[in-house]
Amino acid sequence: MPIKWDDSYSVGIEEIDNQHKKIIKIINQVLEIIEEESLDDNLKTIIKELIDYSNYHFKFEEDYFEKFNYEDKDSHLEKHGEFRAQLMKISQEFKDDKMEAAYQIIDFLENWLIDHINGTDKRYIECFQENGL
Repeated sequence: MPIKWDDSYSVGIEEIDNQHKKIIKIINQVLEIIEEESLDDNLKTIIKELIDYSNYHFKFEEDYFEKFNYEDKDSHLEKHGEFRAQLMKISQEFKDDKMEAAYQIIDFLENWLIDHINGTDKRYIECFQENGL
């Protein structure tokens, strides 16, 4: 079942909300590929897109952490690092067992996305808004 954007996911900053919506769209593409069982090149391409776009999104946030001297920066950077490491691990496992890796990706992404947006990301809202973002 596709993930639907819910206003409770909003961090109140349009650019970041749009980036989160794009990540949800990519996750939903992974779900669609699994349902269609067209895993080979399609899933590999989407995983690469997810890695690339996540890196873009994280850099966007991290640049503002620096600019605004965000006090919880180190903890947030650690979460981004954990995400990257887990996604790379699953990406490597894709070579051995495509279907299992696909399900691992979905499970990981669905849980991470909601927890990260509603937890970790919402902690920086006040700092970002106080600095005019």
